Amino acid sequence: MNPRRGSPDPTRLSGPPGALTTPASPRLQQRPGRTRGRAGRTEEHNRQDGEDVRHPHRRRRDPEGADGRHQLVLSVPPPLCLGRQGVSNNRDSRFDGGYCGGGAVLHYLRDESDVLVCKFPLVSLKNVYMFPGIPAYLERDFHYLEKLFYSPDTKFHVRDIFLSEDENNLTGKLNDLVSHSPAVTVGSYPEVNNRYYRTRVSLQSESESELLEAEEYLRSSFSDEVIVDFDINSISHAGRRIYDIIALRGEPHLSGPIASAVKILEECLDRYSTDEICISFNGGKDCTVILHLLHGVLLHRYPENTPSIQAVYITCSTPFDEVEVFIDQMVKRYNVTLWRIEGPIKKGLEELTKKEPKVKAILMGTRWTDPYSKTLQPFQMTDEGWPQFMRVSPILDWNYQTVWTFLRTLSVQYCTLYDHGYTSLGGIHNTIKNPHLKYSGEDKKEHHYPAYFLKDMALERAGRT
Repeated sequence: MNPRRGSPDPTRLSGPPGALTTPASPRLQQRPGRTRGRAGRTEEHNRQDGEDVRHPHRRRRDPEGADGRHQLVLSVPPPLCLGRQGVSNNRDSRFDGGYCGGGAVLHYLRDESDVLVCKFPLVSLKNVYMFPGIPAYLERDFHYLEKLFYSPDTKFHVRDIFLSEDENNLTGKLNDLVSHSPAVTVGSYPEVNNRYYRTRVSLQSESESELLEAEEYLRSSFSDEVIVDFDINSISHAGRRIYDIIALRGEPHLSGPIASAVKILEECLDRYSTDEICISFNGGKDCTVILHLLHGVLLHRYPENTPSIQAVYITCSTPFDEVEVFIDQMVKRYNVTLWRIEGPIKKGLEELTKKEPKVKAILMGTRWTDPYSKTLQPFQMTDEGWPQFMRVSPILDWNYQTVWTFLRTLSVQYCTLYDHGYTSLGGIHNTIKNPHLKYSGEDKKEHHYPAYFLKDMALERAGRT
């Protein structure tokens, strides 16, 4: 991993704004003009061959539908001038089909009760469907027209490969893959702000064997540094991944720490019901670990009806905006019931006892290396004079590097401030970037490595003032 590598340049993104296509055919449309393609050919020549001039590996399907598959094109709402002539009812597919000039079809959306959902029709021409550009309408139309795109006799196999290289640097190798595996559709998708990878390469085929062979061919063309082991579904896979690591089916360096933390969480769930437990969550790296661990244990313990997680966020007077945004994101991602309570901590816990009297145990991300925490035990009541809760600390024996190894290995999302040199988060008034991560970039300006580059764990709180 190269810490000096910059973020992907958003100006390198290609394709028209707002274009939506199937994974089988990324970016159907091209910008107009007569720019030169490969081997001195004009863009018009290349377009006639169904090739993306800037990224030839992005093959575009014939709009006439030579392969008989549906094409999806994001569009503005269909023009009213098409009218409703020739409308016929098709109750089984829940839409009315009206035909207009040139072979285009108008699809009027109806629900299961045969009630017209929208007065504006969806337009299709052969196997090209023009959906509305407003996301809410797009999602609605898919729901009512899903039967149009379902084929029980067709099964697609898909593989995603995540790479640390910019998309523009991959064109040659992706073109080689297209030539080597003509039965596999290749798509590449740049990521601007992803902290794990820069480009996702999607492979799709009706033949699983040809897909696996193409994947092996592509992987062999890159070094191990370029290929990123990233789980795009890390939240839904949390239970399986965590218990696989405990069973020594991968990541042996994490097996011990995860096993000890899971044992404490399982004991907590044996002692208390889920509505008697909540997480103390303030958006920091340690409580993010606790959130992901608890989610994984609940998935494993209750696979059919997984209970939701409760959390309390005791706010400080000057929070970072990035922290607030991250907390909101995690609430949605993990389906968390969050209680926001004003601090300080003792006052916040007193308020929690009044607001949620059922809560008896609070999961903490405390570690023995934290201030005033060397004598803490995994299960320990709050001090005398404080609201009485059982403090449950599953990662007491973890260190700074273990925390980051867990987050990065299991593809867990974390607050963006950590990517900019912060190693311990408080409020704006008492937190700065860790000076031990500072370096001078090629632009001669001051930059900071991400938090997980810190080697001396004793310097974790060097950015707290």
